[in-house]
Amino acid sequence: MELQTFQVGIIFQSLRTPGSLWSFRSKTRGPPRSRGNIEKAALTHWILVFTASSGSHWAELVDQKGIITFNQGYTPYTIPAYYFATYTGNISDIYNISQTHPMNGTEYQQTINNCQHWTATFLYSLLNLANCTPYRYFEVFDQNILALILHVVNVQPNGVWHLQNEFIVTAVGVLAKLLA
Repeated sequence: MELQTFQVGIIFQSLRTPGSLWSFRSKTRGPPRSRGNIEKAALTHWILVFTASSGSHWAELVDQKGIITFNQGYTPYTIPAYYFATYTGNISDIYNISQTHPMNGTEYQQTINNCQHWTATFLYSLLNLANCTPYRYFEVFDQNILALILHVVNVQPNGVWHLQNEFIVTAVGVLAKLLA
């Protein structure tokens, strides 16, 4: 299969509008540029976008009655996203990571096993693939966005561990108090 170069991007989608390709265009938020704004990204749904000259592919976590699965797709159009890297490889690399993602089939948990962890783990897998497979390359041109995405995981030699999202924990706690 021929190698392609993909622009790698992320969409921060409002939690009030469940994922659908057509809502991406008007419901995305800009990437936070400071630690103080990470809170805003924590309260959005994260979707990865891979755009080549032939169109855009996307991959995201989907909560199916409490169990994590994934959604992926293609459109011949360019999906507006915040692009932060390029990946040179095959589209099958991206689809294989979606399909074999270690979080697929696990229980969805709002603060520790969610779309943000799925996205960070996906990117870590793609970085690993690029580092150990000939002719695969992952080049980052916006370190701030990559750091934002990876801040929800702790990478160790024996694996990738999820960190609890303190902003969601706080928001859920405040909401519970308001509803009590």
